[in-house]
Amino acid sequence: MKIVGENDSNEAKLLEEKRKEMNDLIGLNNISIKEDITLLISNWCSEHIRTLHKEYPHTEWLAVCKIEPQGKWVFLMTDMVFPWQKGVGWEVETTEEWMERLNKELISRNENWKLWNCILHSHHSMWVFWSGTDDNARLGMNDWRQVEWAVVTAYDKDEISYKGCINFYKPYNIEIDVDVKEAEWVSITQKYAEYITKIKESSGIFYDALLKENEEYINSITETPSYSNMLEYLWIDISKELAENYDKVKDKIWNPELIDYMKQLGNEANELARNEVNKNGEYTDMLTEYDAFCQWSDNLLTQLEENRKTKSTSYQWSLISSTAYPLNRDFDDDDYDYNNIYEFTGSKYAESYVRSMFRIDSKIPMKMWDHWEWLVYNYYYGEYVYVEEWADGYDYYY
Repeated sequence: MKIVGENDSNEAKLLEEKRKEMNDLIGLNNISIKEDITLLISNWCSEHIRTLHKEYPHTEWLAVCKIEPQGKWVFLMTDMVFPWQKGVGWEVETTEEWMERLNKELISRNENWKLWNCILHSHHSMWVFWSGTDDNARLGMNDWRQVEWAVVTAYDKDEISYKGCINFYKPYNIEIDVDVKEAEWVSITQKYAEYITKIKESSGIFYDALLKENEEYINSITETPSYSNMLEYLWIDISKELAENYDKVKDKIWNPELIDYMKQLGNEANELARNEVNKNGEYTDMLTEYDAFCQWSDNLLTQLEENRKTKSTSYQWSLISSTAYPLNRDFDDDDYDYNNIYEFTGSKYAESYVRSMFRIDSKIPMKMWDHWEWLVYNYYYGEYVYVEEWADGYDYYY
């Protein structure tokens, strides 16, 4: 008797075993080639990545990106979306379920989902490198797909850096490093900032001219405000009393009528400046693109904010065991002994002993985490790190 789906299930299981065997035997299998493969980051994507580094200066994030071939050896990142993700210390994770939902969404939008084959993630203010977690993630992509791009980005002030590779999983694992760089471009936000600067300069000239043109009227409302609404409401002529009162307070307050009129002149000057700066239409296309970019970028920022789930765990000391460990460790799973992760706790060692053991200067702050494990403040990252990370070489960043 044939059970529907049984053979398919057995075949899938067999393929999974073969892929795991391939991963174990040859790993990522990075090879060198004579040609330089280039992945360009489009203008919009470059601009948005800069925005992300400002919005999340010390937090990792993950995006799924669209890569379009541009010709021989050249590819272009043209779009991105943000899946559901959770922060795990210096790592970020998503789920296979969400990736499947993304594929269905792209298909419903008539997108070529095969082009959405790049995982971009941030190392924020660190540097660009492949961590053990990154390596495992690229191996984990060896499922049904044939090819997958991986890009990591980081920043140093205004400088954005990238590291990337392309992984093929058929006929077997092959990884090739790629040169990732921004396409030649002028920042759309920089163009807009220059446009606004010109408007401000021109607006000031128009505003001064309007003040001079309307000087007589401005003086009149400065000297005597209009009380028409008040007098009409009271049906009493108290103009003399109001004038005397105004003489007492005019140096302490702004005349509301004058404020409204000055705002009116300011708006008029701004409109004249906009027409003057763009009288030949040289900024029309830029303004259209800027509005479109802002809508696209703002929607992505909202998407990331909604989909980012930071998981925090607070341990009770009585529940700690050798199999429980903090989620936000940046260690290679193969090299780190999780059985000893609670070696440096306040219950075992005094602060002075830990400082002496790891050569931690007395000026550098230390504290215990929720489960009593010692943390050391890292001035380079602006956050506390585990003492083991200090021992692994992070101490030279303070």
